[in-house]
Amino acid sequence: MKNMSQHLIELRKNYQFTQKQVAETLKMKENAYRHYEKGRSIPNIGCLIQLAELYHTSIEYIVRGNKLDNIYISHKITSFPKRLKEIRKRNHMTQLQLAKFLGLEEVSYQYYEYGTHEPKLENLIKLADLFHVTLDELLGRNET
Repeated sequence: MKNMSQHLIELRKNYQFTQKQVAETLKMKENAYRHYEKGRSIPNIGCLIQLAELYHTSIEYIVRGNKLDNIYISHKITSFPKRLKEIRKRNHMTQLQLAKFLGLEEVSYQYYEYGTHEPKLENLIKLADLFHVTLDELLGRNET
């Protein structure tokens, strides 16, 4: 099974981009981007969205390798904090319940919905799985 760094390499090579070109598109240093492809660091939410848009693919594919059929990407991206709150409420869950599920203090989870902190990738995946949505849906790239 391929991991995210392998997906990034594959996508970049398919588009015949250099690491430098991708880094410039993302407005970052080439070395910082290179760390993504080597698995030394993980892109933040904004960067994942930019990469998915650059490669005309889903975040779900970049992170997990899951190709989505008939993916609809909205032209209007809902902010992650707003989207997370919508999905939580739709599933009749409290912030405290989600904090416990993720092994966090309630205030740490609240920071996600306030937009002051971003969850680690592993927590994004846990949330997507819990709510039975794709990472793209969770991050506001499309509506469920």
